[in-house]
Amino acid sequence: MLKNMTARSAWTSRWAFSAVCALLLVCTLASQAPAQAVYGSMNGTATDPSGAAVAYAIVTISNVGKGTKETAHTNESGNYLVQHLIPDTYKVRVEAPGFTPVESKEIQVSVDYVSEAGYPAESRAEHRDDRGYC
Repeated sequence: MLKNMTARSAWTSRWAFSAVCALLLVCTLASQAPAQAVYGSMNGTATDPSGAAVAYAIVTISNVGKGTKETAHTNESGNYLVQHLIPDTYKVRVEAPGFTPVESKEIQVSVDYVSEAGYPAESRAEHRDDRGYC
């Protein structure tokens, strides 16, 4: 009987040791697995008719299918970057004081990819009707 218990406890010890080794191996491999990107990004530049940057413009990125919106601002160089966009189809609207708002055509955002959308802004003064109104 004692021999039986010794064999059983030896088997249990080996099984427990094997289980711990397997668990450590799985944890090690999981921590070394590369992360998968599930988002895309969009960047662009807003410029005026002469090509100068439009600083601090409001950039609204709208998901065409879902209707959600993200808002950003251009920096002093007229550049913007919006990250963590769910892959889908978007429209971009750029607005700045003294300029007519500009809206893009549909832009596709893909996983782990930066879509580019730049916009030349037009001064409101260039869009007057025959009465002089913008």
